[in-house]
Amino acid sequence: MPIINDQVHISNAIVLPIAKLCSSLGIENDLLKTQLEKINLSDIGATIPAEEAVSLIEMLHSETHEKKDLGFLLGEMFDFEYTPEFTTYIQSLASIRDFLKSAGWLGQFFSSDLNLQYEETEKEVSLYLPSVDIIPLETSPLVRRTLIEGVFTYILKVVRGVIGPEPDTFVIRVTYPDPGIPEIYQQFFSAPVEYNAVRNEIAGATNDLDKPLQGTIPALNEKARDSLEKKLVKIKSSQTASNLILNILRTDPAILGSTIAVLAEKIHIGERTLQRRLQKEGTNFFNLQDQAKHHLAVEMLRNKKHSIEQISDQLGFSDRRSFSRAFQRWQGCSPSQYRSDQINS
Repeated sequence: MPIINDQVHISNAIVLPIAKLCSSLGIENDLLKTQLEKINLSDIGATIPAEEAVSLIEMLHSETHEKKDLGFLLGEMFDFEYTPEFTTYIQSLASIRDFLKSAGWLGQFFSSDLNLQYEETEKEVSLYLPSVDIIPLETSPLVRRTLIEGVFTYILKVVRGVIGPEPDTFVIRVTYPDPGIPEIYQQFFSAPVEYNAVRNEIAGATNDLDKPLQGTIPALNEKARDSLEKKLVKIKSSQTASNLILNILRTDPAILGSTIAVLAEKIHIGERTLQRRLQKEGTNFFNLQDQAKHHLAVEMLRNKKHSIEQISDQLGFSDRRSFSRAFQRWQGCSPSQYRSDQINS
């Protein structure tokens, strides 16, 4: 059973760098032509199903005989070309820390399921992907790696666009094994890379991220942010109720045990209206809570930072036995077996 539903969508902005890359490589493909015919450039919230985006990336790998730098090239070419407030907002920020803190909600323009998370300790600030859950788990490791490479390349491109060519102190950590292409990683990341890490993240020394940026214009930055947030509200209003609820539950585990009334208030609709919308979408609040717990359980087991007892407690189970029964239903194996398989894979 996948940990995401089939309603996950990605911004249709992903089609444009794929089209540019195909054009530069002399690739003509019917699948891409179909996507270009459907694309709506005037709709800021226009999306395509995640499965279709995966198919396009798989096509690219097939047509290029698994070209090793596809993820990096896509990240370099990607941009929100039809959202000029992005550039204004980023270029008027006060510090790199401010950008990293903003990345979580900015990522929602790409996909409501791209849950970039900001974390800060005394020594280190990090921006990480809790799990690459905007594509199905069945997708090949190569395509999943391509996504991680593309997301991090784009983030580093944005950061270096505002701090200039001076060296930075970032380190990149990825959960997959070393693919054996150090020259490509050096070319695009220009930062140390650690493989087989606990999570996929960009990290930097806490003290190095508060250096003031030359383009700081607080009033302009606030204006751009206000415009972006209004557009984000418009995008979210077109999402299904089930996706909205799933995103809230998955990004704020503290409210996993809340009632449907609490969630209805968070998305500013009536409780009965929410129930009717979920019923129309073929689900209910209990099923969404179950999906969110499944997602978080898999994420925490992969992370390896929490014991199984801690995961059980955080997800609101009465004891480890209840959690194990639920996990067996979700994944067909015990939590300990799943974690063992992840370590050995």
